[in-house]
Amino acid sequence: IPNNGGFAFTYKTDSSQIAFLQMFSSKASQNVTYHCSNSVAHYHNRRQHHRKSIALQSWNDLEIRNRGKFRYNVIKDDCQVLVTSYKCDFFNFQTYSIPFQYERPEWSTSVFSVKDTKPQRLPIVDVAVRDVGNARKKFKIELGPVCFY
Repeated sequence: IPNNGGFAFTYKTDSSQIAFLQMFSSKASQNVTYHCSNSVAHYHNRRQHHRKSIALQSWNDLEIRNRGKFRYNVIKDDCQVLVTSYKCDFFNFQTYSIPFQYERPEWSTSVFSVKDTKPQRLPIVDVAVRDVGNARKKFKIELGPVCFY
C-alpha cells in the first residue's frame, strides 16, 4: 500500500503480545470509523446496493464484509444525506416530493463494529475502500482500540 500513496496500519505492540491476548481471551471487539466527504462507506441508497461497501481484513486474513459468513455491524452510516427537494407533477396533477440520495459533501462518519468470539480475527489489519476514483471523493480511516475479553 505505501507505494500507491496509502499508509500501513501499525499497532503499538508486537505480534507476540497480540498472540498472547488472543490466546487467553474468549471474545474481542474493534470499531472502524470511516471519515468521508463525497464518498459512500456502506449503502448507496440512490442506486440501492452495497457494492461500494468497505471490506475489512482480519488478523488471520479473513475478509469481513457487509454480508456473508464473516460480517461487521454498521453502527452509524452518515456518509450520505437524503435530499427531498425535487418536486414532480404527475398526470393526476398532484405534486409529489421525490427523495434523492447524494454523497454528503461535508465531512461525516460511518462506524463499523466487529465483535467476535474468535479473538484470533482481531485486530483489523487492512481496509478495502471501494468508493474512490475522482478528486472530490475523500476519506480517512480511524481504527479504534481492540478490546479482548
